[in-house]
Amino acid sequence: MTALRTLWKCLKFIVIVVLAVEAFSFLAMTFHNYVVYGHAFSHVPVRYDPDALFLMLDRNPPPAFNSICNNPQLNRTIWMFGGSTVRGNAHLDENKTLPAFLSKFLNERAKPYHFTVLNLGENGFNCVLESKYLEKALIENSPPPDIVIFYDGANDAFQYAEYRQPVGHIGYRRLKAFIESYHRSWFGLLKPINAAVHASYTNEFIDRIRMLCDTVEPDSQTLRQMVELTTRRYDHVSRVVSCYGAKFVLIWQPMLWVENCKAPENVRQAEKTTFVDADKFPLLRQSVRNTYAALEEALRSKSYFVNFRNTLCSRTTPLFWPDGIHLRHNGNELVAGRMAELLIQRFPDKFPEESVSGTKGR
Repeated sequence: MTALRTLWKCLKFIVIVVLAVEAFSFLAMTFHNYVVYGHAFSHVPVRYDPDALFLMLDRNPPPAFNSICNNPQLNRTIWMFGGSTVRGNAHLDENKTLPAFLSKFLNERAKPYHFTVLNLGENGFNCVLESKYLEKALIENSPPPDIVIFYDGANDAFQYAEYRQPVGHIGYRRLKAFIESYHRSWFGLLKPINAAVHASYTNEFIDRIRMLCDTVEPDSQTLRQMVELTTRRYDHVSRVVSCYGAKFVLIWQPMLWVENCKAPENVRQAEKTTFVDADKFPLLRQSVRNTYAALEEALRSKSYFVNFRNTLCSRTTPLFWPDGIHLRHNGNELVAGRMAELLIQRFPDKFPEESVSGTKGR
């Protein structure tokens, strides 16, 4: 009996400790969400999708600047994929996003053509989920687009720093737990418990602490695998898009975390906040830079790759929000303007030179 009482006390102690750790992790992650996202939830509501795994619950409205001509020969359609930097964060209205400004500039500068730019950005998406979403969009929409743009780099770097998996993506751990619950855990038959453990705040808290304290090494074997798979995935996307007669462009997005330059000090200070600042987290910054640079090096020779890493270095006013990733509306406007020029210059078959106006001197 004494042994049973001792065992029972030990079990109760273990349960209490586990619950206490989970409660502490819950409070820590909730505070983290308030600091980073401005509310208790880390992401906006999503819905299950059999092709793309999941999509945002609210669909993106078409940008107000889209234009359609009665002559179908003059219409051009662009699909733009990415994360929240494409979709638009909470600070922006739908007509100040990258796709909206891109539509505005193209319809102003590339007459007589009329442009429809579809905002297919989804919060947290990296190239893994975007490639799935592209496949879904190609199956469900007709006619196919003239140009497909992936605007990437941030989520790919940060999510690798969090999960350290070659195919990691937002929700990776939770989804993996449900699919593999029968075989990868000693209580795998108890699927809800297994999934709850993997989706626990404790695991999430541990992942975030590792992001801050354990730097991604540039010669890591897992990073090399991730870079190889990512490059092959983009190559596949390029081939698939070309099969539909469309052009593919991968734009490596600018971020404060990876810039190889220094904006004026007054601008940098205006782009910082008390908590979220790349300079305050040097190990995480180095992880992001190492991942971003490894992908950049592998992709630089690809014909579809365009590097916007330092495209905002000459700014004289704040363009980034304090997270160092999302752009203010004037930042989106500047990047979209350069993107419009890039598309016009790179794809003359889509924009015959004699028909394009207003692109010089910009």
